[in-house]
Amino acid sequence: MNYENITDAKLAFVDGEDNTSGIAELAYFIPYSWLATIGAPASPATTAASLVEITSNHIMKAAKAPIEMQPLFDKSGFDGALEGEVLSKIWKQGPARFFLPNLNAAALGTAGMIKNYRGIVLFKRSGGGDFFQIGSADITAKVANGGVSTGTGPTGEPGVFVEFEAYSTMPLYIYKGEFPVAAG
Repeated sequence: MNYENITDAKLAFVDGEDNTSGIAELAYFIPYSWLATIGAPASPATTAASLVEITSNHIMKAAKAPIEMQPLFDKSGFDGALEGEVLSKIWKQGPARFFLPNLNAAALGTAGMIKNYRGIVLFKRSGGGDFFQIGSADITAKVANGGVSTGTGPTGEPGVFVEFEAYSTMPLYIYKGEFPVAAG
């Protein structure tokens, strides 16, 4: 990608802008093989925002739907970091950590099922509108880590945690398309 046509590159913080921390208590994992079409940022990009905004829709294959995750607000989150050599850097998207409360059969089975899929992860910042996305058609997200806990003592939180990560030229994508639903 050539960034010569991007003229509004800036790192800005607008005083008074909502910058709430944490992620919302609903997220989705969509296996790559379940998608008929994966939306992508417009090309060629003309603004810094257009490098990360996906306005086209993700389209699911027939009889497929996103896998819903209900993480705990205070035990889930996203961190990313820049990796690589001088003049050859890439963003590591994640880990995106989701702690999913409960040790029922559906939660355990879903965690076991998704561990070998590649795809995209959609989640919102707490109080946010559009979805953040890790993974893309170029480099998909994968389950990088996971675990299960029965909790410790009478106040521990039993549940499953799953961590997703991907690599990209951008730290995160912002998905502005329609929520992906099963085709047909």
